[in-house]
Formats: sequence, C-alpha cells, structure tokens
Amino acid sequence: MTDASSTNSPKMTGIDRLRAAAKGEAVDRTPISFWQHFPTVDQSPQTLTEALLEFQKRYRLDLVKLMPSGMYSVIDYGAVTGPPDPVSGARGLASGPIDRPESFASLPQADPSQGSLAAELEVIRGVRAGVPATTPVLETLFSPLTMAAKLSGLSALQLAEVGGAALHVALAQFAEDTVRYARECLKVGVDGFFFATQWATKGALSAAAGIELGAEYDLRVLEQLRPTSDLLMLHLHGPDPLFELSAQYPVDWVNWEDGETPPSLGEASGLTDRGLAGGFARTQAWLTGDPGRAIEHMQASLSATGGRRFMFAPGCVLPQNTDEGVLLTLREAVEELTPNG
Repeated sequence: MTDASSTNSPKMTGIDRLRAAAKGEAVDRTPISFWQHFPTVDQSPQTLTEALLEFQKRYRLDLVKLMPSGMYSVIDYGAVTGPPDPVSGARGLASGPIDRPESFASLPQADPSQGSLAAELEVIRGVRAGVPATTPVLETLFSPLTMAAKLSGLSALQLAEVGGAALHVALAQFAEDTVRYARECLKVGVDGFFFATQWATKGALSAAAGIELGAEYDLRVLEQLRPTSDLLMLHLHGPDPLFELSAQYPVDWVNWEDGETPPSLGEASGLTDRGLAGGFARTQAWLTGDPGRAIEHMQASLSATGGRRFMFAPGCVLPQNTDEGVLLTLREAVEELTPNG
C-alpha cells in the first residue's frame, strides 16, 4: 500500500470505481460504503429519505445502499411488523397471514403502485434526486425463500418440512412480484440491487432443498434483472454461507459476514472472481469508539485481498451504537491508501 498522493491516477467517480474494482481493474482508491437501519424514521418515506441523504452527505460514500425496513417486502402480503431490535435496528414479524401451509397458495399480489412498495419507490425518487448520477444507488431485495421466512416466522428448514406445493406457489409469486417491483425501481433511478438471502448457509437446508427452494427461485429474479442492472450485489447472511453461490449467481459483488464466519477475505479471494464487499463485522468492538484499531483493520483487509476486487463495507448492517467518529476516520483513511501499491 502506498500514499494515494504519490500516484498520478485520475480521480474516479463512485460508479466507475465500483465497476472497475469488481472486474479487478486498477482503481484510484478502494471503494467504500456503510449501511445501517434507521428504525426511528423508516416508517415514513419522507423521513427515511432525509436520513439516507444525511448519511450520504456525512460520509460521501461510493455506494448508497437503500435501507428500508427489513420487512418492507412482505407487508403488502399481510405482515405486521414488530418493534425494531435495539442492536441492529431491524424489525421482525409480529403477526402475519400464514396460519397453515395452505395459506401460502392464497396470498394477494404485491402491487408496486400501492402500499409498502409504492412508499419505497417514493424513497428511491427522493434519494436519486439528492445524490449525483455518478453515485450508484442500490435497492435491497430479499430472496423469495427469505421472504417466505419473513412472512411466516418459520426458518428455511421448517419451510422445507411443511411448505409443500403451496410454498412453491408462493415462491414463484414472490419471484414474479420482486421482478415487477425491481423494474419499477430501475425506472425511478436505482442502478442495481443488493440481493439478500438468509437461507444460504450450510446448516439451513439440505443441498437438494437449497436448489429446489432457494437457488431455483433466486435465479428467476437475478437472471431477469441482470441485463438491465448496472450493479448486483449478493448478500449471504448467516454463519458458514454457501459461498459457492457467488460464482453461480450472475452478480458483480458478494457480501457476507467475513469478520464473523469463514471464509476470510483472503480465502474468499481464491474462491470467486466476483468483487468482495466486506472488511469489518458488526461484532467488532472498535466500531463503538476506537479509530486507531479501525485503521489497523482497514490495512489488514487491504493486505488480505491485495486490494484487488475489494470494497470496504460492513458484512451486515452496522449496529445502532456505531461511533460516527470511527466511520469518519475510515472514510478519510481510504483516501490515503491506494489498493494497487
């Protein structure tokens, strides 16, 4: 690593930096982004938009990842959300429409012009209007099986055991509705999607069930969005992720909790040719107020990857008690380090 001021590399825009880094091409500096939930304001499109824009103004990130409530994608099917988790800020299911497996076969269609999805499109319009066109904006999408889990309160394993034919009806509908909504997102200004799956861990499903209930429906979404999306990022949530999906899915970046579970950043560099978005975990103590340790961790992440195909980002959402000063320190430090030195 060398001081960026000693190079003659022209300054790149966020979108160009991310495109180049994902391909392993030279960049002027390592891309960086942060994301967290905004649980005190995420129930209103206006206040969530304001929070996202303020966050971007403060940290000047290469990528804006939109942060709707984690339940936004299933509210229009009848989910009622509970209070936010005090650590992550994520919301869970308070009650929902699935009282027996057959309920999966009779869900309403989610209409992007109404309800929760329409509210989120309002957020997208506001954020897109508030950041430069050269700063990519990604909407968060959840995999169909993840949506089934959110709507029912059941784990992937429980769904595989009891879902039956009705679950397949719902998964097909979730995939179709997600693509329909995503196309509206593209119309109003997103550059791509952060596709999150909470089923793709080694302990969640058998290999056969993972293909039948997970990958098959994930690909129905991703393959339709790939031609019109500038950036696609896969988030593999949970311990021992099925990292091989990063090579099988048509995505540019893969994000996982590398600070909490294998593979490490160094190991991952040899497992996929996708860009690696990671470098720090929500569990690391320095997030709450140790800038010196934060810089050491950034340097270690760059060393582990050689600075190639790498974006400094959280493996999952930042905890609510993350220290703003630490994030500002990381944002300034990335300007002084070149990944190609």
